[in-house]
Amino acid sequence: QAMARFYPAAAQGEKKAYASAAWTFLLAMLIGFMVVVQLFAPALWVLILGDLGFLPAFRLALVLMALNCLFYFFQNQCRWEFHTAEYVLISLLFSFLSLALSLGLGVIIDPPLVGVILGQVLGAAVAVGLGAFGLRRSFHLRLDKDKLGELLRFSLPLVPASLGLFLSVYVS
Repeated sequence: QAMARFYPAAAQGEKKAYASAAWTFLLAMLIGFMVVVQLFAPALWVLILGDLGFLPAFRLALVLMALNCLFYFFQNQCRWEFHTAEYVLISLLFSFLSLALSLGLGVIIDPPLVGVILGQVLGAAVAVGLGAFGLRRSFHLRLDKDKLGELLRFSLPLVPASLGLFLSVYVS
């Protein structure tokens, strides 16, 4: 949310600092998220459904959640930079590849749920890779603490709404 607020009005030299702070923070949070949820996946899954039968699908779904976050970051960065062609390309690739691979792998892999989720993971991974390549000059792995602080101060009040949206999307 803060990128939408600060990026368009920023001076050209500040844009990369904002994007880099957001990118580095997102990567750090997703790595932390993945470590914690993968470590506690069996306990979380038993808490949610009480049966470890679908644990591999759950683990893949957690990876998919992280990849979706990265995809949305790249998609939004394309918006802020007015890269319409790249936005359309990664969006279509994400949609069609995820659908095709989910259908194909859902038929081939047993259990089918693992195949469907794996197809979505692969489709998202390809779109994320293409987004990272297309936007490679827009940011780097560097954390400008002042820019990050500005982004976080703006976004903090929006966290409860974002968590609510996240839970409503992934609760099922």
